[in-house]
Amino acid sequence: MITLKAFKYRIYPTKQQLIQLNKTFGCVRVVWNHNVEIFNKFDKNKTEQESPLTSTLLRKKYEWMGEVSAAALQQKEIDFKSFKKNYFSKTRKKKIGRPQFKTKDGLQSFRLPNQKFSLSDNKIRLEKIGKVKIVLDREIPNNSKFMIEDLNVSGMIKNHNLAKSISDASFSEFYNILSYKAKWYSKEVVKIDRWFASSKTCSCCGWRNEHLTLSDRTFTCKACGFEIDRDSNASKNILNKALRVINAIRTPSGCQTLAD
Repeated sequence: MITLKAFKYRIYPTKQQLIQLNKTFGCVRVVWNHNVEIFNKFDKNKTEQESPLTSTLLRKKYEWMGEVSAAALQQKEIDFKSFKKNYFSKTRKKKIGRPQFKTKDGLQSFRLPNQKFSLSDNKIRLEKIGKVKIVLDREIPNNSKFMIEDLNVSGMIKNHNLAKSISDASFSEFYNILSYKAKWYSKEVVKIDRWFASSKTCSCCGWRNEHLTLSDRTFTCKACGFEIDRDSNASKNILNKALRVINAIRTPSGCQTLAD
């Protein structure tokens, strides 16, 4: 299976570059909307009454479109052809709706083929725009392992008090993203059994508070007097448990290792 990577960078264009970006957004919007207009003229038999102008012909018709990247216009043309292919696909299980006109108020974007942009010295070079300053993602060289709980998300959603918060947090999606990101960088994700009492167990001595409720935000150990935020306590327990799972026991100074 082929895995495709997508990278997102925040850009900091100059005023002149921002003007050029807006021109590009506007021109690719013209290409898309022109194709939508022609598409909407289909007759009942889905036969085109006329062919849309290619991006090359549109550039000749509107001289101001020559100020932006021709590749960006061609990519938008390709995008619409891809949409039409999916729209008329007989093998597609779920039909997609008719194309919509794009406006200035919607999401503004354009695509360029790989050879039309390059990345170097914290700048990305875009055709007809120039070198735009960007902020690169930070590397994660020091963390070789990630320890998390195997939460019973489906069961937690059944709790009406937690359902909305759990759904909003999207724990399952977080785990999926963490897993494939870790795989890219040869990191390991260790999942701890969902029945491990990470919140109820003292991370210092191992005493367990069976009466701890969700409303108790501070964990206080009645055996050793250790007091800590319940989430911080749980994270320490998850770390210690995971280290034992991978045979790398680490015991906090002055504390006893929790029994398995």
